[in-house]
This record gives sequence, structure tokens and C-alpha cells, in this order.
Amino acid sequence: MNKKQVAQNIIINIFAFFIGLIITFFLSPYIIKNLGMDAYGFFHTANTFFSYATILTFAVNSMAGRFIAIAYHQGDLKKAQGYFNTVLVADIILAAALFIVSIFAVLYLDRMINIPAHLVRDVKWMFFLIFSSSILVVALYAFSTSTFVKNRIDIVAYINMFKSIIRGGVLLLLFAFLKPNLILIGFASFIILVFEAVSYIGVKRKIMPELNVNMREYDTGLLKDILKAGGWNALNNVNGILTLGLDLLFANIFLGATAAGVLALARTIPNYFVVLMDLVKNSYIPAMTKGYAKDEASLTENLKASFAILSLMSAVILGGIISMGEVFYQLWIPTEDSRMLQILTIVILFVEFTYAGVRTIPVVFQVTNRLKRQALSSFGVAGLSVVIVIILLKTTSLGLLVIAGVTSVLTTLLRLLYIYPLAATYIKQKWHLFYSDVLKAILSIVLASAVGIGIKNLLHIHSWGGFLAGIIITASIAFAANLFILTRKDQRRTLFGKLKQLLGLSAG
Repeated sequence: MNKKQVAQNIIINIFAFFIGLIITFFLSPYIIKNLGMDAYGFFHTANTFFSYATILTFAVNSMAGRFIAIAYHQGDLKKAQGYFNTVLVADIILAAALFIVSIFAVLYLDRMINIPAHLVRDVKWMFFLIFSSSILVVALYAFSTSTFVKNRIDIVAYINMFKSIIRGGVLLLLFAFLKPNLILIGFASFIILVFEAVSYIGVKRKIMPELNVNMREYDTGLLKDILKAGGWNALNNVNGILTLGLDLLFANIFLGATAAGVLALARTIPNYFVVLMDLVKNSYIPAMTKGYAKDEASLTENLKASFAILSLMSAVILGGIISMGEVFYQLWIPTEDSRMLQILTIVILFVEFTYAGVRTIPVVFQVTNRLKRQALSSFGVAGLSVVIVIILLKTTSLGLLVIAGVTSVLTTLLRLLYIYPLAATYIKQKWHLFYSDVLKAILSIVLASAVGIGIKNLLHIHSWGGFLAGIIITASIAFAANLFILTRKDQRRTLFGKLKQLLGLSAG
């Protein structure tokens, strides 16, 4: 594994993540103040709706990078180019179909979800702008695979960073001269998604010029190869929609638009946590795929190497959220119920306690192209989750807690009892291989949370200055303590050496 490139990928992605986080930090309260909680939820619902429509594209795109990368690194450029152009043609056809479907979805949107009468026009326009620009990204997805094939995930981070900056700048400019409304939010999304699609065309030309655009090289046989593997990933995407993607829709239908807005707000921190951890995870996947293609390294060794970093990061962050989350909500959105937002946040994040530190385990199924059993088991649990949520919403008054909690509990049980043992057997290891890593990750989260609660009680935090001080102290102590729990002596020596190089304290 190219540790230097992986480290660069992680650092740049984290930097880009925090740029986006800072912009969202200032924009979300402003949007809620000017548009209201019910309107705030519709932006997230629009993106969720589009994920429903992209299930078929996921069957093509989820494994496209893997097939192109395997052929490319094995020196078969002709086959790699065939995969590239096959994906490009398939995506253009699917994008055209999606555009037609999206037109009808927008026209009849007010019959599908609850929309306050005064927001119908604005919500429909926002949905149309988000749908149309997202479809362009789908049509040109093949170009983005170049960053995966060449292990340049740092370029993705730069693009995401500029997207966040452009979105914030466009919204502030529009809100300064025009009356804030959902159409402007949709327009800002349109701008950044078009920017993303066009950027990847330029990136591909620069870092992977060996593969040329030639739609005549479309090959049905190659598409079947991709679909055979990607179909199971598409089913996994359906599982994600059933377990997470329907939450805002259920909240809107059963509890109303305002409740959906509250849930969308409570999902802000968990969503950013997942994005951050996935950025780190994705930084390892290209190297793992290349190693698998060339038989350069053991998947087990690469997985174990990723666990230490993932567990360390997740413990510090989750410990901070658990201990300081309510204070954050009190300061960030003082008009809302901070206690309820914190409870919902922890319930949503429960699923991460046994997953965040070992979230590269599912890479085993992708790299080895053995997705069937994982996908089918996840689909069964996802379907069961939907049934239980609907029953409890109709028979109890637990409301948002049901929507947030059922999925977390069932998904956690599935991973612990089936997914982790299955992944271990796929790399020819004992079924209980990963449990010690999961246990260490959980203990590190408990330790970080305890430190944070102690610091919060000691400082009696009531201001942003106190909050920042508490977070810094908590993170520092939790990081130092967990560093010795989660890493070996040789790993710590390597880590400190890398930090010295980054800080310019040593040569080379």
C-alpha cells in the first residue's frame, strides 16, 4: 500500500471536509431563521428523493472504478478503455431516462409529500434544479473514476472543497440581494453540481489521458460484468434507502413537515461524521484494490492498518458529540429543543459505535467481488426495519425516536452477528477476527465520552469560547489516551515520524 498517497488523501479530504462543515455551520441557522424549520427539511428530502431514482445507476457506477482499476493496473489498457466507454454510454442512457422521470416527479410532488401551500412552487423548483444538475453528474460519472484508478482521492477533496466554497458564496450573494427562498438554495446546488461534473472531465484528461472517449467501444459483455457485481451493490443501495433514506419521508408523511425538518437538523452532525469517516475509508480503497490486483499485500494487513486510524478518529469525534452535543445545539440553534436534538443525534449515531472504527470491513466484499450474501442479508434487515417503523409509528407516540432508533439497532445486530464474521471468512481468516478491533473501538469511545463529560461538568460551558475550550481539551486528552489503546509501539513511532515530517521538524 502506498502509505504516502493514502496519508495525503486523508489529510486533504479532512481539510476539505472542515471547509464544508464551517460553511454549513453558518448557513444552516441562517436558512432556518429566514425560511423556517419545515422549509429546511425539504432540501434534504430533495437529495434523498434523487437517491431513490439512482438505484439503477448505482448498479453500473458502484463497481465501475473497481473494474477499470483492475484492468488498468494489470496492464490491459484496451479492456480498461472498454469498461470506461461502456460505463459512459450506459450512464448517458440512464441519465436521459432519469430526466424524464424527474419531470413527472416534480409535477406531482405535492401529491407525494406534505408541502405547505405557500411553499409548493418554491419546493418544486428546488427539486427540479437539484434533480437536473444531479442527472448531469450521473451522465458524466465515468470521468470521475480516474481519481479512483490513479489513487488520487485528494483531487476529489479539492473539488468538494471548492463546491462548499462556491455554494456558500453563491447563497450569501443571492440572499444579500434577493429575498431568501428555496429556489435560491436549489440554484446554488445547480451551480456546484454542474461545476463538479465539468471538473471531472478536466481531471480525467490530466491524470488518465491513456483512456480515450470513444462510444463505439461500448461493449454489452463488459456491461454485464459490471452489472453482475454492481447489481448486488445496487441492492445494498436499496438497503440504505430503506434503512436511512426513507426516514425524512416517513417523518413528513406520518408526523408532518416540521418534524421532518427537526429530523433533518438532528441528522446534520451524524451525516457529517459519516462523510468524514467515509472520506478516510475511501482513501484506503484504491490502494487495497491495486494491491489485490497485483497481489502486493494482504487484505488483512491493510484492513488492520486502517482500523487504528479510523478508531482513533471516531473515538475522539463521537466522544465529543456524546459529551458536548447538547451544549452545541444550545449555542448553534437556541430556538430549538436542544435536549431532543441531542437525544435524536445519539440514537442516530448508535449504529456507528460498533462500525466507525472498522468501517473498511465491507471493502472486503467489494474488492473480492463477493457481494451477494452481504446484500441479501442487509436487504432482509432493511425490509424488516421499514415494517417495524411503520407499525410503531401507527401504534405508539415515540415519533422521531422510532424512525431514528429502529434502523440503528437492527443494523448493528446484523453487522455484529453476520457481516463481520462473513468478511473474515472471505479473506480466509477465523470468523471472530474482527471482534477484538470492534471492542477496542467501543472502549475508546466510552473513554473519550467520559473525558468529555468530566470536562463539561468542570468548565460549566455556556459560551462558544467555553465550548471550543472544552472540545480542544477533550480531544487532546482522548486522543492521547486512545493512542496507546488503539496502536502498537511501532505504529506510534511511524505516526510521530509522519507528524514531524508534516510539521517540518525533520528532513525528508
